[in-house]
Amino acid sequence: MTPLLQARGIAKWALRDASLSVAAGECVALLGPSGSGKTTLVRILATLLAPESGHVAAPPLRRIGLVQQRPGFLRASTLDNVAYPLRVRGASRATARRVAAERLVALGLAARADAGAWTLSGGEAQRAGLARALVARPDALLLDEATNQLDPEWTRRVEDLLRAERARGCAVLLVTHSVAQARRLADRVALLEEGRIVEEGPAAETLASPRTERLRAFVEMA
Repeated sequence: MTPLLQARGIAKWALRDASLSVAAGECVALLGPSGSGKTTLVRILATLLAPESGHVAAPPLRRIGLVQQRPGFLRASTLDNVAYPLRVRGASRATARRVAAERLVALGLAARADAGAWTLSGGEAQRAGLARALVARPDALLLDEATNQLDPEWTRRVEDLLRAERARGCAVLLVTHSVAQARRLADRVALLEEGRIVEEGPAAETLASPRTERLRAFVEMA
């Protein structure tokens, strides 16, 4: 499959010669200990950071949906924050707010639509961040621990949304510390350690029989 997202030989901060790709309709789970460079790699693939060396191929930023661990919001209502990606693409205010409202309903935030986005709880903020990332139907979705503050029911519902995005052809890169979540969602898994991908392969096979001691230890600790 032709990669929609591709990083080759990336160096930046903790990253040292990191390479990873994600094709349209594919979900790749990126595992690794804290400090290994996962967030940096996500931000480089989102074209928010430039690598010191290496090559990146990705859709334009406007075609990428990004959910960071701590979503940043404009000083505006939750509804207007979710509508913002559509507004910058030229949608009318009415259309953008209508589509955004539909996303908020899907993510259980209809009652918080008029609240200031900065007043949302941690779990609400993650769901609002996901609503904003999905509102413009992106070609690629980059998720940096996007469910770590959600309860099991909302985690399940968000995972269902991610499966629907993959089904329409969206490329999904999922940063997670949950091996169980990687098993549920990913086609492939990759372990990032000390700035490099040290093991990569089909999710079910690789997580069941890791080739490296590093991934074996990660799976056993999960």
